[in-house]
Amino acid sequence: MRMFCSLAVGPGLIALVLGCSSSRAQLSTAEDGERRTDPWDAYMRAGNAAAQAGRTAEAERDFLAAVESAEAEDGNEERIVTSFHHLAALYASSERAVEAESVLKDALALAEESLGSGHPATAATLHQLGRVQASEKRFDDAAESLGRAVAMTEERGPERPELALRLFDAGSVDLARGRRGEADRLLDRALALWERVHGPGSVELAVRLDAVARAYASAREWDLAAALLERAVAVFEAALGASHLDVAACVQNLAGIEMSRGRLERAEALFRRALAIWEKDLGPDHPAVGVCLAELATACERTGRLDEAALLRERVARRRERNDPTGDAR
Repeated sequence: MRMFCSLAVGPGLIALVLGCSSSRAQLSTAEDGERRTDPWDAYMRAGNAAAQAGRTAEAERDFLAAVESAEAEDGNEERIVTSFHHLAALYASSERAVEAESVLKDALALAEESLGSGHPATAATLHQLGRVQASEKRFDDAAESLGRAVAMTEERGPERPELALRLFDAGSVDLARGRRGEADRLLDRALALWERVHGPGSVELAVRLDAVARAYASAREWDLAAALLERAVAVFEAALGASHLDVAACVQNLAGIEMSRGRLERAEALFRRALAIWEKDLGPDHPAVGVCLAELATACERTGRLDEAALLRERVARRRERNDPTGDAR
């Protein structure tokens, strides 16, 4: 998934935030004491490792240290912008969207001034900014940022892989804005590019078909969402086999869409198929089994089969008790 806040991002602020951590900038390799690692790279690796492990405060310190290290390299703007990207992603994943957006705006100003509008980092910054704005439901702002990112990426070539994701995000925002025609155009282009890049029978394409389907489902475009998921299921089955867990997840998504369309018998059959795969591969106590059981119970309730639904909900309750005998399981 790179940002900073509207505070001045000079060396003074960074030093204040980091305190004594700057002493870690000189790191030697394990095998050669004379050859030292690149401090910026070391901080970035440490920050990414901490972020993946959920150590947010530590990751933040490391990414800020990376900013300071890049600034010390006679203002290595590309590295500064990259550090901001990772910092912003950390903030966004921690529900600190205001800080994430502020960092990205600082990164954008630096990228435009020092790297230029044609630089990949500038388009990447706009893309990330648009995603943060969309997460806050500021769809007009997001559309402007993502539109600029798409245009900049297209200037570098119409077949660039990163263009597909930017088209997808821009189309998803247009769906949220109620601009269905433009959304269809952008999402169709994204899928066509993904198919050319990954191949028509690839798992990667199936994953993206599922993502586009969920975008249409969020706009309550059930028929389109169902058609895309049917296609995704077929690709997953051909590539991975009918009993793969990715097939189960996609089948369950399709079941939910069918229930929203009022096709309850079909939804129930799909839920049962997904449930059989989950239980066989993951066992009866896995959380995915509980979720699918609960959704199947809802489908049964909507068809008036209340006794069967009650039995399914009893299974959900027993699973919770086995996983947490204290009764605190959710």
